[in-house]
Amino acid sequence: MSAYLSAREAADYCGVSEKTVRNWIAAGRLSAERSAGSFRIDQEKLSAFRRDTPRSPHGADSASADVRAEGPRTESAPGIVELVALLREREAKIDELGVRVVQYAESASMWQARAAVFAHQLEGVHAELRALKAPEPRRPDPDPQPNPPSPNAAPSRWRRWWLALAGAGLVG
Repeated sequence: MSAYLSAREAADYCGVSEKTVRNWIAAGRLSAERSAGSFRIDQEKLSAFRRDTPRSPHGADSASADVRAEGPRTESAPGIVELVALLREREAKIDELGVRVVQYAESASMWQARAAVFAHQLEGVHAELRALKAPEPRRPDPDPQPNPPSPNAAPSRWRRWWLALAGAGLVG
């Protein structure tokens, strides 16, 4: 069974600062279990991170910078070439997603324009419907009290017909 070390003990074992060990854990380069607010790190997993020399006298920042630049010394760790390839792949994916976002934005803009046109047409239809449903305004009678017909005026067609019937003796 392998021994477990705290972050401080792992830092001493690897010859780096505790902050560097915590950065490795946060970045996923080193796996650790969290227990009661501290880390439990398998000592076997630390052998790849162990430095040949003790910590630098220049302080934790320079020591962790050296380790970050060098990385863990294992065959399973990705090399610079693989990391660059992975970075390029991610950049291509980001570019592809950027193009999709632009396409979706253009599509949304087109649909907004169509909706505005349809809303304008709908307004016109509603106005027409309101005009059809509204009662016609009553026109004032141009001559509310008609003048009596003048004696010289020609009789209307119905009046002439009635007179013809009366003259023939058909009506009393």
